[in-house]
This record gives sequence, structure tokens and C-alpha cells, in this order.
Amino acid sequence: MPFDGANPAVTALLGGHIEAVTVSPAEVSNYVDAGQLRILAVMDDHRSTLYPDVPTLAELGYDVNVGTWRGLFAPKGTPEDVVNTLRELVKTVVEEESFQEQMKVMKMTFAYLDAPEFEEAIQRDDAFFADLVPRIGLTQN
Repeated sequence: MPFDGANPAVTALLGGHIEAVTVSPAEVSNYVDAGQLRILAVMDDHRSTLYPDVPTLAELGYDVNVGTWRGLFAPKGTPEDVVNTLRELVKTVVEEESFQEQMKVMKMTFAYLDAPEFEEAIQRDDAFFADLVPRIGLTQN
């Protein structure tokens, strides 16, 4: 069932209107920690460092690995010196201990990929979903 983001989906789950959601652990961690929700599995190659007792779908026999990522983008045509400055700043911030600690507080894991690696990751995900969506009968509205 499509929702306009994780918050409405989690609200529907908490209200008993749906039976499960697929969101990142960070998006439900407060409810999990309060005992209102339970994480059944994570869709990653490795167990979550935040919830190490929760199995991966692969451990349960399902070959599914779908992660959530976020990135910084600039408009096409942004001057190269501006792009390079942004890349350097982002890398510096990600390496700072305060950033890493804040990510832990927010119960988010992180990995830094520079532009070429990030572009490869996006292309892999695009190809994965281009294959998956029609195969499981989902259509785009």
C-alpha cells in the first residue's frame, strides 16, 4: 500500500490499519525502544549495529537487500569549483566525530561514497528496481 512517506505508514501501523511497514530502523526506533513496535528483520547484508538481535532477511531465507540512502546533489551545470568545494566539505563533515556521534543518536548508520561511487550505487538501485517493480506486479501511477 503506497504512503506519502514513512511517517504516515508508521502512523497507520501504530493505529492498526496495516500489519507491517518497510522503513529504516531509524524511522521506528523510538517506537521499538518504547515497546510499541518490533523490528522483524532488516533488509541488509549485515545485522543492524543498533539492533544486533534482529536477523537479516537473508538469514530468514529471503534474498532481499534494500537499503535507504541519502545524498547531496547539485543542479546540472553547477560550476566544477563549487562542486569540488561541496565534495570536500561533505567528506570533512562525515569524518568528524561529532557528526558520527549525532548519527548514532539519530539511530542512523552511514557510509560515505564520493560522487563516482555514489553514482554507481544509484545506477545499481535503479536497475534493481527497474527489474523488481514489474516482476512483482507493481505499477507506477
